[in-house]
Amino acid sequence: MKRKETFYAENMSQTSLSNSSSLGNPRKISRKNEQEEDSINHEQKYDRQLRLWGNNGQQELTSAKVCLLNATAVSSEILKCLVLPGVGSYTIVDKHSISNDDLECNFFIKDDCYGMPRAQVVCNLIQELNGDSKGFYYIEEPLKMLDNDPEFFRKFTIVIASRLSEHDLTKFSNFLWQFNIPFVICDNFGFLGYMRISIKEHVVIESHPDNVLNDLRLDNPFPAFLDYINDIDLDTMDNYTHAHTPFLIILYKFLDVWRTLSKKEWPKTNQDKSEIKALIKQYARINESGLVEENFEEAMKNVNTAFTTSKIPDQVLQLFNCNMCLRPAGPNMKFWILVSALKEFVNQFKCLPLRGTLPDMFSDSVRYIYLQNLYKNKANEDVNNLTNIVRQVLYDLQLSDALFTEEEIKLFCKNSFFLHVYQGEAFHEELKPSVKLNFEEMADDFKSIYTTIRSIYYYLNTSNCLDGKDVYKIFEEISNKITNQLGISQSYSMDHFEELLRLNFNEVHVVASAMGGICAQEVIKIITKQYILLDNTFLYNAINQETTTVKLLR
Repeated sequence: MKRKETFYAENMSQTSLSNSSSLGNPRKISRKNEQEEDSINHEQKYDRQLRLWGNNGQQELTSAKVCLLNATAVSSEILKCLVLPGVGSYTIVDKHSISNDDLECNFFIKDDCYGMPRAQVVCNLIQELNGDSKGFYYIEEPLKMLDNDPEFFRKFTIVIASRLSEHDLTKFSNFLWQFNIPFVICDNFGFLGYMRISIKEHVVIESHPDNVLNDLRLDNPFPAFLDYINDIDLDTMDNYTHAHTPFLIILYKFLDVWRTLSKKEWPKTNQDKSEIKALIKQYARINESGLVEENFEEAMKNVNTAFTTSKIPDQVLQLFNCNMCLRPAGPNMKFWILVSALKEFVNQFKCLPLRGTLPDMFSDSVRYIYLQNLYKNKANEDVNNLTNIVRQVLYDLQLSDALFTEEEIKLFCKNSFFLHVYQGEAFHEELKPSVKLNFEEMADDFKSIYTTIRSIYYYLNTSNCLDGKDVYKIFEEISNKITNQLGISQSYSMDHFEELLRLNFNEVHVVASAMGGICAQEVIKIITKQYILLDNTFLYNAINQETTTVKLLR
């Protein structure tokens, strides 16, 4: 209610402004304060996810437009997990009215909503979770809408489908693939869960890898670092200064000592690193407590990780050989321009840009801050060098320098070690009889589950015309056909179908909830262009609490 009153007051103020210029300055000050307050409230509201994907990711999320085909239990759970963190808008396309099955399994449908349009009810109830997300709905058959108004679906960032037939999924997959719109299929049938991501190309700069080694460059030190290190003499230091020397200085000093003694340039083996540890321990002093100095202990612990070669990761080298790197184009052109510039940077400087961050160290503030500034300055120098190369690439492509901001290039430099490109496969290609799928690493039970899911989608093509017929026999014929098509040698088990038939093909909410959370996580990865995407089929057996991820197309 407060929002409505504020909105009304602002409009009234605008009317007054048109009649009196004397109110202009107070109005501007008030507006600025309101914007600052909104910004603070926004940060507080979305604090948890801002820690995960930052302002860049949140901006992508708040500008995203999501389309949901059929408001099933699992898709409602997906939508919930997108609306809570503040997805920009969502549109539900669903012709179904609420049935008893919906009341049993969908927590976003109330008992008194029986017979009402499912799209309308789910849209309105989901909207209550977060007023920042704008909800829309269409009471229409998704495929009919695609046939009548295909341009409608081109405006969306991503399309998510649930409980569509193989025929409908194929048509949507063909259309969306053509226009580079990500397509995610997610379903829950009884105790079985299925998700398939169909996306042509997905590029990731901020992949947030686990267990990242620090970028110290001790194997290729930059001049400013060497000048600083060469002026330091550990032997002439008093005990306090000696005990508070950052371990980075200690490591490089004893690397030089080891080089002189061993006649080697770089410690490559465990034996080499053990020799450096022994040297550090030998020259460490004993403090007043009778213990080895803490900074020297810290240096010994970091020998293995600090003395790693600063090589260019294989996945980055592979990007340099891509056609897109030679001729940047398409929806991810900006990314490929940066990769092209990075390739030239490596040709010139024989390394990737320095990340410019240091780990915590036992040290006095003066020397630690000085080291930090050395690394930051070198990182900024690398950013400037890459920026100049980017400008040259843009000039060659006859594009404006304004295509990139300074922050974009800086972010790219910081994450240049962790770039990732996901080359996907179209869902409709997977359905072709001539295509051989990769089942080699899939357990027999998951082969059976996958065959069941494929059979269900095929079954949904004609399920409305099967009244009075032997559904079990028809499904068995379908499953045998799918099994033969897939080239699975073992006989197909009808156990899963018998269970589904007993459940009347309904969703089980606890399974739908789990699948919804998993799918929403992948959707957010696609929208924010952060973290590594699941590749590309996910199966869930809730009976055994087992999951598998497999890339089916070879």
